[in-house]
Amino acid sequence: MHYLQAVISKILTLNYSIEENSSSAQKFQRILIEDSTFVPMGAINAANFPGHGNSNGVTAGFKLDLAFDALNNHILHQQFSPARESDKKLGKQLIENIQPNDLVLRDMGYFSIESFSNIEAQSAFGYQDYPAQLMCC
Repeated sequence: MHYLQAVISKILTLNYSIEENSSSAQKFQRILIEDSTFVPMGAINAANFPGHGNSNGVTAGFKLDLAFDALNNHILHQQFSPARESDKKLGKQLIENIQPNDLVLRDMGYFSIESFSNIEAQSAFGYQDYPAQLMCC
């Protein structure tokens, strides 16, 4: 969570200078931020909300996935899912809603070559936990 907050703060403080006559200049239309969190529950809920388990026994919980457009202050989607659902699988819903010139920010849990290919196919940009570089099309 702290990493995501730091990335958002950095993006919101950047001043993008784009030359008007530059054919390669791109302006982000939306900055899409997606992340999920595991919400633990009492073990008594394990039958309905199974967690990953641990050496102490069964666990319970669910996962909350949220995609947010930081430029337009708009929630694109929020989803409750089983705790065992991978971010990679949850991230497919956002990929279906990407538009040209979107910037997609997510952590490594969402990483897949297929997701970058899909982002590129929409003429958008993807950034997934690589602080030194922007993966773009």
